[in-house]
Amino acid sequence: EEVFQLQGELVELILETERELGVHTRPLDEIAGVLEDEFKVRGIRAEPYGIDTALIRAVLEWEEDFLGFAGVSRAES
Repeated sequence: EEVFQLQGELVELILETERELGVHTRPLDEIAGVLEDEFKVRGIRAEPYGIDTALIRAVLEWEEDFLGFAGVSRAES
């Protein structure tokens, strides 16, 4: 299992962008790819490490776990 340390703003960016694009009901791998491409188009980057699908997927998995604990589906969130 990979370990990521993230700023809260990055988590917020990922979650807000998936909703803005209306992709939050798609499979996590697909969402991660769409968001990675969208961030590149927007010129959003992180230093010294990039924002790649692995990092985005880790955030989405965390969100999925949290929603599951709350008894809320991704489509309802």
